[in-house]
Amino acid sequence: MIGKTKFIGFLAAAMTLGGMAPAGAAVLAEYTFALDSDSPTTVAANVTATSMVITGAASAGFSAGGFRKISSLNTPSMNLSRYVEVSVTPDAGYEISLTSFSLDKGSENNGNAPTAWASRYNLDTYATDLDSGTLDRDGVLSNASVTLTDAHLTGTVIFRIYGWGAPSSKRDMFLDNIQISGSVQPVPEPASLGLMGGGALVLLARRRRPAGLAPRGGGGAERVFSSVGVIR
Repeated sequence: MIGKTKFIGFLAAAMTLGGMAPAGAAVLAEYTFALDSDSPTTVAANVTATSMVITGAASAGFSAGGFRKISSLNTPSMNLSRYVEVSVTPDAGYEISLTSFSLDKGSENNGNAPTAWASRYNLDTYATDLDSGTLDRDGVLSNASVTLTDAHLTGTVIFRIYGWGAPSSKRDMFLDNIQISGSVQPVPEPASLGLMGGGALVLLARRRRPAGLAPRGGGGAERVFSSVGVIR
């Protein structure tokens, strides 16, 4: 008889191969703007990450402290055509599951600096905010992080960050340490899914057989099914 502990372990392995239990979370891509560059500083294996792109707004360069400065955010409310954008794409044969999106944000110590920000992503066609808040116009950056649960993604995920509320186009929003976190794992092979799932079901059926019920086929030796074939 297959022990309960062994059976549960086997079933858990089947679920993992079937894409039901993603691997542990890690940093998929991070942007620290080191060396005055918009390229990602960290990229996980089997993932491609783009450099940060500025659309509608304007680049105000990099600070001596190593963070990014964005200007031309002089609209009274969110303008969906003014944003910065980063993205991650799993390599062919892999999928990603997201756990969080975080960043450090702030604005210039000036009464004409931006006053608000928000983040969105393409998985809902940028329809709703992932996170949002105020900018204090004190020149200090603070962290914001949002938990995500999107799993088994094989396409590109794009994040956009918006800023607004600056009376002057010459005053800046600050960004640093943009981080996309999650896991990356191979896309399960269909044959593997059927083999593991079928093996788990057979073992489950054997455990539930009533006591004293003889195997089919007469008094011959009972066959024990495993995930790799038949043991006679």
